[in-house]
Amino acid sequence: MNEVKYIFDIKKFYRYCYIDDHIENKDLLDYFYGQDRSYRQACPFDNGDIIIEFEFVNSINSGFKINHHPLSYRGLLNKDNTVISKIYINNNKDYYCSQKSLKIYQENINILYNKLPENLKSIVSYYDNIIESDMNKIPKNNFTIKFKNYLIYQGLT
Repeated sequence: MNEVKYIFDIKKFYRYCYIDDHIENKDLLDYFYGQDRSYRQACPFDNGDIIIEFEFVNSINSGFKINHHPLSYRGLLNKDNTVISKIYINNNKDYYCSQKSLKIYQENINILYNKLPENLKSIVSYYDNIIESDMNKIPKNNFTIKFKNYLIYQGLT
């Protein structure tokens, strides 16, 4: 198993995003901010092109629980109610079967990255794989014991 380089934080929230093939007039935060966005506490629900780790201002999560997906929510994410702590960008080296598609993806990622403000560029990390949770390596506390079946992913390599 790969060594986990970036460990997900059970106190933070995660939104995963897939970028479009055509990104004209978009920036990376357009995939994060919005009226009706899904997000998850403790780890992302799935892998994506981008995973954004964030907290809520004053710890107020006003999203609606998605009952059939524990720890998942839908709601408003905007600059006023969130603080982004990390942006993880998937290298996607193994995902694309053609080098042309991989090159287009990498070019689009570079464009989106370059549009970020400097303070957000400094918190970007690139990763290769999302790692499923190994419950033997996750610290035991009330939260992890209660939600152990829903802590799908432990981190990134």
